[in-house]
Amino acid sequence: MALSDDLEGVAQDLLTEFGFNATLIRNSARTSTGPSYQPVFGAAPTATVRIFDWEEEIRDRSGQVTGTRRKVLISTSAGVVPDESDLLTIDSKDHRLEALKPITLQNSAIIYQAELVN
Repeated sequence: MALSDDLEGVAQDLLTEFGFNATLIRNSARTSTGPSYQPVFGAAPTATVRIFDWEEEIRDRSGQVTGTRRKVLISTSAGVVPDESDLLTIDSKDHRLEALKPITLQNSAIIYQAELVN
């Protein structure tokens, strides 16, 4: 077993214990019918993913807190690769994903991190 597999297992265990379920609305996986000049889009598929979120302080040069941003770790255990066009539903509220990046080891995504935007 590779080190990346071990660390991915640890990350998934921590998300299972300390995280919670959210719905990923897969806008990136929507399909369309009809001609290309007038496509008709079907409903976006969804996936239940395990996440952990937190608030991060934004500080100016003097160290004063000027705001906060909400960040999230998204589990890879559902077999879904999130995309910035997807939405994450938490407590019935949809959030856009920004600054989405995989946290990788040995070219394998262990977990994904993103900023949540209302």
